[in-house]
Amino acid sequence: MSVKAKYSLVFQPYEAELNYIKSIKYKLAEQIGWFSSKDVLAHISIAEFEANDTELDSVVAYLTDFVLSENRQYLYFDQYASFPTLGTWFIKPTVPSKLYMQEICKSLWKDMPIPLTHLPAELHLTIARKLSQEQLQIAKNLLKQIDFDFLCDQLVLRKFDPQLRQYQPYAAFKFQGLPKVRITSDEQGQINLF
Repeated sequence: MSVKAKYSLVFQPYEAELNYIKSIKYKLAEQIGWFSSKDVLAHISIAEFEANDTELDSVVAYLTDFVLSENRQYLYFDQYASFPTLGTWFIKPTVPSKLYMQEICKSLWKDMPIPLTHLPAELHLTIARKLSQEQLQIAKNLLKQIDFDFLCDQLVLRKFDPQLRQYQPYAAFKFQGLPKVRITSDEQGQINLF
């Protein structure tokens, strides 16, 4: 049996948006110095899991099928917030964006072929982690307004690199927006599309 590696599933923006979030992180770093997640690419965590090669194959097959009927949508983020006890500074999605992501997550989690080790309590895009209360206050004073969006049209599977101590992009699964097919037993025995 092969060794298990750690993976995470995320919503991840594209290069222009990644660079914009990077600029916010650098602006904060100029005031407080290095912080946890400073060099991590912007993302919204969906789930984490461990898998060997065989299990990963089943996850990839599942995700390939899952994205066929998913529709793309812009995600909007309009305010900064924090988890004070964790020292986390992040941006929050608008309510419609949050609901859109929650629906995808619920559907995704329901039939995942392997157990998930971590699910987010609240969907968000982290700017900084493990800040002191003083650093959180600096972030609050420095970063007051945000108007950020990106087209959410894929799931990104990331693999943990133990040497870098970070997750690295492994594969992307593009939303296809095809109608869901459900076989029903109507009188003619036809396949109905939903």
